[in-house]
Amino acid sequence: AIDKVVAQKDLIEAEIRLRTAEKVQQLYSKTIAKSISAHSGGRYYITSPIDGVITEADLTIGEQVEGDKMLFKVIDLETLWVEAQVYETDLASIEKSKEARISTQAYEGEFFTGRLFTLGNVVDEITRTVRVIFEVKNTDYKLRVGMFADVSIEFGAPEDVLVVPRSAVTSVGGKNVIFVHIDPEYFIGREVRLGDQNGDFVEIKSGLEIDERVVTTGNYQLKSIVQAGG
Repeated sequence: AIDKVVAQKDLIEAEIRLRTAEKVQQLYSKTIAKSISAHSGGRYYITSPIDGVITEADLTIGEQVEGDKMLFKVIDLETLWVEAQVYETDLASIEKSKEARISTQAYEGEFFTGRLFTLGNVVDEITRTVRVIFEVKNTDYKLRVGMFADVSIEFGAPEDVLVVPRSAVTSVGGKNVIFVHIDPEYFIGREVRLGDQNGDFVEIKSGLEIDERVVTTGNYQLKSIVQAGG
């Protein structure tokens, strides 16, 4: 009968698919067996393309993963990059210097040499600074990813400059003003022209003389008096 012929045909096709699946299974079984025997303890080893330290691992035991999933993040700690923001007026000097001295709070008094790696092409509209990256050799693994660092760049022969604490400078009517202590209970506000800033200190290019005493705390009260016309 026709129905018996069709049923026999389906059976033959099913047997062919079964034998094919069995051969594929045997092939995979042999491949897995060879892979397991080639590794100690039946484990699979994944080789990183670079030397470094695993800083992130995104997987769980028994999890099936796709080929495009990131399993580990490896960082080469022997070479790190330090990012700094420099004023646009200093760009030419940095290009000539090529190096920087890197320091951290963790290792006070110890300095690391940074080589200019890249100099940004965009000036921040607010801070007027440019992003600069220095390459630092970290063979002792003292520097850590995410650390804060101070970057010092020598632009040539050092020169004496007049600096004051940044807290001494206040804004009055859109001008940079420093209050100078003249006599007891007598202060005078003086407009100054600022230069480079290094940490908590800022350079004074004009408006202040050496050895003059300036107010570093309580500027707000003096500023209020000046704005009130006192």
